[in-house]
Amino acid sequence: MTLSVRSYAQQLSARVHHLRLANGAHEVDLIIEADDHRIVALEVKLADSVTDDDVKHLKWLRSKVPDLVAEVAALHSIAET
Repeated sequence: MTLSVRSYAQQLSARVHHLRLANGAHEVDLIIEADDHRIVALEVKLADSVTDDDVKHLKWLRSKVPDLVAEVAALHSIAET
């Protein structure tokens, strides 16, 4: 999934980052940054569903830089058994 996001972002001249604070308190899997510094933050989960706990870091990021966050989303795919 990350490779696909990077490919799409490159076509839009956007950059893709990962955020993990040194103490591990917050982590965001993918941050897509446009030239105007607005961002889309993505959480990637391999699970049947997404819970509130899964998106807590996205909510945290939005609360810290609300003017920069254009959108947040959680992407998930069902694990095959």
